[in-house]
Amino acid sequence: MIIAGSICILERMSSTARNAGVSTSCLYVTYDNPQTPNLYHSVVDIGCRAANGQATEQAVFDSIWAKFESDSTGNINIYRVVIEGGVVNPAKAGNELYYYGISATTTGWTPEDTPSSPANQYTVVRQIASFGTKKLLQYRDDTCDGWADFFLDIVKAQGNANVKLGQIWANNLPAFQISLVAVNAGLGKHHNQSPLERSWSGHSIVFYNDAYYDTSYGINYGGTTSCVTTFIGKLEAVFDGKLGRSGEWRSTIWTSDVTFVYYI
Repeated sequence: MIIAGSICILERMSSTARNAGVSTSCLYVTYDNPQTPNLYHSVVDIGCRAANGQATEQAVFDSIWAKFESDSTGNINIYRVVIEGGVVNPAKAGNELYYYGISATTTGWTPEDTPSSPANQYTVVRQIASFGTKKLLQYRDDTCDGWADFFLDIVKAQGNANVKLGQIWANNLPAFQISLVAVNAGLGKHHNQSPLERSWSGHSIVFYNDAYYDTSYGINYGGTTSCVTTFIGKLEAVFDGKLGRSGEWRSTIWTSDVTFVYYI
């Protein structure tokens, strides 16, 4: 939106109009009334750019999800928005957003917490007391919880009140082993950076219209009847038989090993 103005100067009972210059502002129009208070610039910009021209809630969701879906190399490339010279830059170098991708040691952070597994390395995320959209945009790195919150805020900013937080649970075997296999499968890369932390107690995702979406890995696991099979299939494609269940070593993940849930 371009705003051109003038000022009127009174001189001895007469007035003279002078050019006040031109300003350029970015005007955002959401699909519907926002359903989140977290209307950060990046939240609104990413959603409006992705959903531009869409006419249904599902189409708006699908367009935003396309930004988070991993590409042919398994990458997710999302940036926080910055303003340069009054112009919005949606992809400025140095503003990449990561998933356990920034090393604490290379950024000058002092490690305060010991990684729980040899598969983990010190990351900025480990030094942050909380997670969520604000932290992700501030530190450019976050957990699966932060990425799920970020996606939820972007979709809710477009007026979607039906999207929900979900989780993947592991039954009869450590959840961190599933996470480790997933990362080793090449999943979870953001801007060509694989997650430095590879074992966790659980994994947050998003649920919408009977389907589960992994905002950290960029994967649509499908509906509630097929999501477990899809998830297992992606892991077993590179599975090396080192996943144990009840003390048994095997080369197969059973459907009873994994549970998908969502929160009302």
